[in-house]
Order: sequence, then structure tokens, then C-alpha cells
Amino acid sequence: MESPKRDPFIDMLKGIGILLVIWGYSSLFLFNEIYSFHMPLFFFLSGCFFKTNVSTFCFIKKKFIQLLIPYGIFFFLSCLYYILILGISHRLNIESLNMIKGILPIDNQNINTPLWFLYALFWMSIIYYIIRKHFNNNIIILIICILLHLIEYFCKIKNIELPLYIGRSLREIVYMHLGYWSYNVFIPHQMLSSKVYITNIRNFLLGLGIFILLYTGTRYFNGIVSSLYEILIAISGILFSIHTVSLLTFKTVPIINKTLSYLGTHTLCLFALHLPLFEIARPCTHILWKTNGLAFDATVFMISLLLSIICGEILMAIFPKYLGRSILNYRAKITT
Repeated sequence: MESPKRDPFIDMLKGIGILLVIWGYSSLFLFNEIYSFHMPLFFFLSGCFFKTNVSTFCFIKKKFIQLLIPYGIFFFLSCLYYILILGISHRLNIESLNMIKGILPIDNQNINTPLWFLYALFWMSIIYYIIRKHFNNNIIILIICILLHLIEYFCKIKNIELPLYIGRSLREIVYMHLGYWSYNVFIPHQMLSSKVYITNIRNFLLGLGIFILLYTGTRYFNGIVSSLYEILIAISGILFSIHTVSLLTFKTVPIINKTLSYLGTHTLCLFALHLPLFEIARPCTHILWKTNGLAFDATVFMISLLLSIICGEILMAIFPKYLGRSILNYRAKITT
């Protein structure tokens, strides 16, 4: 079966998203601002190509292979990696083996934190598939998704923690629907001519301004209103990211565009590898910088990113069936 054609615009958005993810773990600078929309951006992009034209069994099987098998691969590699690190530092004990329980994260905990995304996306995809099979009206589906968001909110305030990251899937599912619904509306594939350059600049600045305005308003809300308000903030961040890529594609900065597209086809490995590799990046950075600060954080970010790319290429070669599809598609595209 021929692989679906990749959208370079979406790949660049994913590239921006994964850079924000890694920076969010590297530094406290702009931490809250980044965390207000960087994961909603990925759920939004997951919705852009969402398909329901297969049977329920085939859909679940496909998502299991795409998401949970990579989770298992990266989880066990992470366990072996941390066991090795603990052994070298003489901190390994019998309690350290409890990390293995994270293969089935009933308590929403695992040794490699970013892997939660794969579990959450698995459940979210199934829930959204069921919703779309029963409803066609996008307004009704939006209301259902917002209600699911509020269900997770009430579970949270009642200290009810849904297992296996199901809570996160309910909380974020609204972004998958918005991605599905608005793919051909908000993402400006045709806005690449000189006639709309001023429009792109205006939208870029407008998106930035709206995001800043909405984000600074968080202090005035609490409770259920705050929970709904965070959706607006995330949407403004997503739109700002879209207009950023729109400007980049218009100006055609080859090195930036190709780098973001490359990163966008590697998001799975970069998600899974960057945090464990901080165990190497931080000691290396201490050699260059004696004190913490923005320069220290930026160095950790770069070293972790580069190590993740290298290790990702190796793992894609070892597990091409489960991890290598994106990079193979990317290489096929650039060679043709």
C-alpha cells in the first residue's frame, strides 16, 4: 500500500512543536507560555489527517501498532538505560525495578515522562473515532469534546485520577476535533504568493498579540471558567504557530524550512529520547558553563536535540517497521 503523501506545512508545524517540547524540558524560560499550547498543537495536528473510513477493529489495530508498540519499545529501552545509569552511579537497588510497572501506567507514571503522549493519543483516537461514527455535525462534536474536557476537570477537582492517561485524552480531545474540522480552513496552503505577504505578517503579529493578551488574562479566572479559558489560550498559540510557519514558507528560508521538516518527520523518536539523554547533556554542559542560566539551558537543549537525532536514526534503522515510516517517507520525498 502506498504511504499517504506528507504535507510539508504540517511537518514544519511538528518541527516547531518538538523544539518547544524539548525547550520546555530544558529551561524555565517561557516555560508556562510554552506549556499552555505545545501539546495541544500536537493533538491538533493529529486531527488534521484523522480518518474513519476503516472498521473499528482495523482502526484500533492500526493505532495499537502506531502508538502502543512504539511506547513499549521506548519504555523498555528507557528502563535499560536508567538501570545502566543507576548501576554506574552505584544507586541501583531492588526498588529501582519498580520502574517496569510503567509499561501499564495505571497510576499515570512512567520512567520516561514524555511517553504519556503516546498512550493519551491512543485513547483519544479511539474515543474520537467512536464519536465521529455516531455524529456528523461538527458543532455537536465540538460540544461533546468540550463536555469531555469538563468531565476530566471535575474528576480532577474530586481527586479522581483516570488510569492509563485517559484523563489527558479527555482533556485534550477538543484540539483533535479542531484540527480535523479546520485543516482546510486555518492552515493556509495557498497563502504563498507575494500578494498575501503583508497578510501573513499581519496574521503573525495578530496571532502573537492575541496569545499574549489571552495568556496575561489567566490570573483573572479560576475554577471551571479557567479550564475553558485554557482552551482559548491553546487555540491562540496554535494559530500563532500556524502563521509562523506561513511566514517561513513564504520567505522560503531553505535551511530553516528543511530543518523544521526534518524534525517534523522525527517527532516520535525526539519525543521519546530527549529526556533520558539529558542525563548526558547536563554533565557535558557543566564542562562548558559553571553556572546555570539561559546559556546553560540553551546548551543542554542543543546537545539533547543532537543526541536524540543521532540515536533516533539508529533506532529507526533497527525498528523500521514501527519507528522508521516517517523518515523513509521523508527521504523518498526529498530524493524525488
